[in-house]
Amino acid sequence: MSAGERGMTTTASPNRGRELARERSGATATAPSIAGVSAGERHDDDRPAQSRSALRMSDERQTVFAAYGPEVAALAEQAASLVERTVPSVRWAVRKGWRCVAFSHPSVGYFCGIFPRPGVAQVGFEFGAALPDPDDLLSGGGAQLRYATLVPGEPFPERALVALIEAAVALPAGAALRRSMARSAMGA
Repeated sequence: MSAGERGMTTTASPNRGRELARERSGATATAPSIAGVSAGERHDDDRPAQSRSALRMSDERQTVFAAYGPEVAALAEQAASLVERTVPSVRWAVRKGWRCVAFSHPSVGYFCGIFPRPGVAQVGFEFGAALPDPDDLLSGGGAQLRYATLVPGEPFPERALVALIEAAVALPAGAALRRSMARSAMGA
């Protein structure tokens, strides 16, 4: 549960871009500790720290993806792996009710999810309306959610997705502030 979900206010680091670069290079990040797990904490095998239950859930993750066929499952896993490579301190959890794999970061909480659907995989960004989207990859017209739709057989937009993932994690930590930013971006 993120600080925002617990009703606590946190402050985003002004050096968030540099912190992400250090995380990708394997250096320890300076993000605050949340729920006793520091951003950038590593196990002996040099993978980002995850709870034991999360490691056991990999079969559950694959089950969520596989429910929509092998092509969608492969695309969903490609997107999930990209999130993990882009933000090494990310945590993921299967959300059965949403039929997705949700990703959170120790500093900002939930920021995106991989939603397999019939014939496509969608990467949903919780505050996507506040994200820069120069490649016009995002769809949706709600107050805050935007998603990128990935179709098997079409080019995988890795560069554009990396930019969106990095921007989503760099948003301020407070959910109310992110909602306000999303609404402002829509002109509301």
